[in-house]
Amino acid sequence: MKYKSILILTYGRTGSTLLMGILNTIPGVLIRGENMNICFNLFSTYTSLKITKEQHGKRPTDPTDPFYGADELDEKLFFRDAQILLKNQLVGDIKNNIECWGFKEIRYLPYNLGGTENYKLIPYLDFLSKLMPNPFFIFLTRDISKVINSGFWKNHKPEEVVNQIKLFEEQAKKWTENKNNCFWISYEDIVNKAQSLNKLFNLIGATYNEKLIDKVLSKEHSYGGKLENLSHVIERKIDDYNNISARFISNSNIEYINFDAYELKDNLVKIGGVIVLKPNISEKFQLYLEKDRESFKVTWDIPSPIIAKKFPNNPNAQNARFKVLIPPLKEGESAKLYLVNSKGNKEHIATLFHKI
Repeated sequence: MKYKSILILTYGRTGSTLLMGILNTIPGVLIRGENMNICFNLFSTYTSLKITKEQHGKRPTDPTDPFYGADELDEKLFFRDAQILLKNQLVGDIKNNIECWGFKEIRYLPYNLGGTENYKLIPYLDFLSKLMPNPFFIFLTRDISKVINSGFWKNHKPEEVVNQIKLFEEQAKKWTENKNNCFWISYEDIVNKAQSLNKLFNLIGATYNEKLIDKVLSKEHSYGGKLENLSHVIERKIDDYNNISARFISNSNIEYINFDAYELKDNLVKIGGVIVLKPNISEKFQLYLEKDRESFKVTWDIPSPIIAKKFPNNPNAQNARFKVLIPPLKEGESAKLYLVNSKGNKEHIATLFHKI
């Protein structure tokens, strides 16, 4: 490894958990998750120390001085102690074979760093450069339209989120100019395993292990059920019935999908869940499940109040639950779920399969 620490800097819903998992496939690397901006609080403490030292520590003080001891404040000592504190909290007792450590954080927008008028991103990045040992900074982005449509930002006005993201990216790009220890990558590049992902590994001095990366990409991360998050998922175990997993296929008509399965006493399995069409879809669709060339019509108009609340602007979320009864899937067997339009054309959207 060329670096002793790595930071993932981004905003909510960019795939930072996914990137964290990929980096943690590297031997000797330990990247922790979010910590509610613990370092920004250290930055605030450092700022107070620095101001006190500059304004009141240029001359010796005595016990009668209101800023007694200001001249003995030590920035180098602060950074040493702060780094030890942070490493003890993030790495803890896992010290053997850890060559490089760090964390991912999504709280870098003006919302989190002083507001738009007093945005402290650049001085904060300067601080992190001093705090972290030999650091490498990864700036992660995503298509803004995908970001603002996420439930993560439901309590914010979309135009405000867009402006905040643009300001973050503008200032961060200014800060990263001519710096060799900074790298920009997008969510789309990660899930598509673009050349930039390989380049990232080369820059930090790590071996690109495609098998391990594929294993991470095969797991759904963070908020579940969004098709754009599932498009790269190889398989997803259905928790309620451990013998069934699902493979999802991206579909332009579907906004959200989630499955559950229960084994019934009368030698049947109830497959159920939620499939929400996108809000602009008014065409009537049906669901069919096929197993061993036998077709099962799926009931798909069951009220779904929780999902309706999750997608308040989507009328298709009101009655989005579905269910179907099928014989149990034996080892090696599978069943395919199809979305069928009014003309009878069907699109394969998921495969259920038995897996021990």
